[in-house]
Amino acid sequence: MRKVTVVLAAVMFLFVLVNAAVAAPAPAQMKNVSVSAASNDMTGRLGIGTNGSGIGARYWLNDDMALDGNLSFSFGEDDTEFGIGGGIAYILKKMAYLRFLALAGIQIDFDNFESTNFKDEETTINIGGGLGVDFRFQEIPNLSFEVYVSRLGIDIVSTDTTVSGNTTSDSTTTFATKPGVGFAVRYYF
Repeated sequence: MRKVTVVLAAVMFLFVLVNAAVAAPAPAQMKNVSVSAASNDMTGRLGIGTNGSGIGARYWLNDDMALDGNLSFSFGEDDTEFGIGGGIAYILKKMAYLRFLALAGIQIDFDNFESTNFKDEETTINIGGGLGVDFRFQEIPNLSFEVYVSRLGIDIVSTDTTVSGNTTSDSTTTFATKPGVGFAVRYYF
């Protein structure tokens, strides 16, 4: 699954770059182009969508800062994962339909694996940040695609493992050594 996410994120990133390059006006045309700042202002807009493993929302407080929230989930035969998170997105650089973002937040993940004589319950809290690129089409300005690198920061992991009725517990705090590469698709209202 992680390989699929990395490939999709890379494809989306290349798609955004190619589309931005093709849509850019030629230097001779730039003199006559005027972009209304109000037409791209995201203040008060709510975007709802998916990040590949769950659902999320982004609400723009002003044109430079937004609040994020997400729920992620995965249900398998022996494995159940659930996550909840929130944070902020801050604009580092913006163009008409392309925004470079700094991300910060907290994510809490619960992972339970159970088989015949084995049970593993893991809770991970990540406090950190990341970087992202958000792109909207000029023709469909309510649709947004984002590629991001996240989970840079501190991971606090608590694990309870039960084997044949004997339970052991472990807890660690480390710098996040496995940053996540992902994508999000949102529709803004």
